[in-house]
Amino acid sequence: MKSFIIYHRANGEILRTGSCPNNMLSLQIRSFNEKLIEGRANDLTDKISNGKVISKSQEELAADEKANLPNPTELLIQQKMQQLLRTQAVEELKREGKIDRKY
Repeated sequence: MKSFIIYHRANGEILRTGSCPNNMLSLQIRSFNEKLIEGRANDLTDKISNGKVISKSQEELAADEKANLPNPTELLIQQKMQQLLRTQAVEELKREGKIDRKY
């Protein structure tokens, strides 16, 4: 088995990591923009530079964190959907007699 890292050829972003049998290593690349090296890395804190795993800078980590923050509007929508779905589920379960009507 070989451990591998797939990264974006242009910017060094680690796209995925894993392990596979030696004879399947070349099959892990899915597009022209991907490149493979053997090894292990943390896709959240590392990147590839000159074919080597290096740690992202504090600035890069901060930018990643900011980019991954959820959209506040989407959070409100998701919360409302959960409330509505739960309310609907409770009402249906009451009608079906599967939970107490006083619930």
